[in-house]
Amino acid sequence: MIQITLDKQDDEATVHVEDNTAVIDVQSASGIGGLHAQLTDGDWPEEVLLRLHLRGLERLEIGYDQVLVATGVSSTSDPAPLPAVYNIADTGEAVTIPDAGKDYYPTIHVVPEAGSQPAIPLQNGYFEISLPPNFFTMELNAFTVQWIDFFR
Repeated sequence: MIQITLDKQDDEATVHVEDNTAVIDVQSASGIGGLHAQLTDGDWPEEVLLRLHLRGLERLEIGYDQVLVATGVSSTSDPAPLPAVYNIADTGEAVTIPDAGKDYYPTIHVVPEAGSQPAIPLQNGYFEISLPPNFFTMELNAFTVQWIDFFR
């Protein structure tokens, strides 16, 4: 079972698991928020998908153990930024992991409303993020996610 704690009261989340995939579906009222996901019993499914119902996703941070992955989706025609991967020291200092490979990168898909082309700002679509493969190589029981739809 996966328990979700949201940073903001106005946000909503549901979790369902099917065919060894967990889907965490999040409605973010303000477009800026975060969550803490805790495995309360059993093992993580083979895949964990996060569906963020946002109009944009200029910043996404996924944290687990002492790893922080920062990425996003460009809201212009510029290419999406490559993820930056950090090791968070016990002091809280973030140190870049320069040789972090794709095992640390989440997969992000823009899913538009049925019949629409993916375009930002999204109208009634969502961003589907899969946790990085590296997360599943550790025996962890929690992760965090922070998001910003558009920098203001």
